[in-house]
Amino acid sequence: MSRDTGSFVDAMHGGRPLHAEVRAELTRRIDSAVYPTDAPLPSASALAREFGVSMITVKRALKDLQNEGLLTSRAGLGTFVKRPKKFVRDYNMSLNSMDDAQRLGFEPRIDLLSITMEAPADILAGVPDLPRDPMHCVKKAIYADDVPIMYDVSFVSADLGDAFLQLVGKHLIYDALTKIGVKIRKTELIIDATPASPETQAVCGVSSGYPCLLRRYRYETDREGLLFFGQVESPFDKLSCTITMES
Repeated sequence: MSRDTGSFVDAMHGGRPLHAEVRAELTRRIDSAVYPTDAPLPSASALAREFGVSMITVKRALKDLQNEGLLTSRAGLGTFVKRPKKFVRDYNMSLNSMDDAQRLGFEPRIDLLSITMEAPADILAGVPDLPRDPMHCVKKAIYADDVPIMYDVSFVSADLGDAFLQLVGKHLIYDALTKIGVKIRKTELIIDATPASPETQAVCGVSSGYPCLLRRYRYETDREGLLFFGQVESPFDKLSCTITMES
């Protein structure tokens, strides 16, 4: 069994914990392309031998770097350096995510996962005044350059018919409403940090507890009584947002 002793330990600076020293050294190697993007890292046991530390120390450092978005674990293959690319969403009401993707040079794609009947109040915790009666629930995976970046859930009134439901399955809600001439007059947003849900874990390939940006929304439109609800969940290293406000 390896021990937390040796040349690496002797070279510690500032009295930081060993796992922090290992994390810092691995980060330096990633930043300097000693470990290039998409390349596998040495095994945890090999790193433990090299650094003269325990496997527990190495695994904690690797876990920290996965949570920071620098590494990803592939079942049966090992740990790899991730592609350092983030999707930026502009929450300005004149834009939508697909426009932003194209403007920033991303190739967007939407995959329809399911259309079911569910009550918004059962899923969108924290959004006030949600219906308790079932609505059409449209679940989608959103990609940029074939990288899954968002898990999207939208609730659609059955009054709009199957044609609009199919639009929502292929487009984001702003685009779908624009296509039928409906304008959003009021937007309520709740933006929060959250561990990845099981659905986002499956869609985006992240582990349990992975930090995510969660945006829950409620839209009022220019048609009386026509409301929309939903949420978008994205791993923190895949999405950031900009907000422009004018006084």
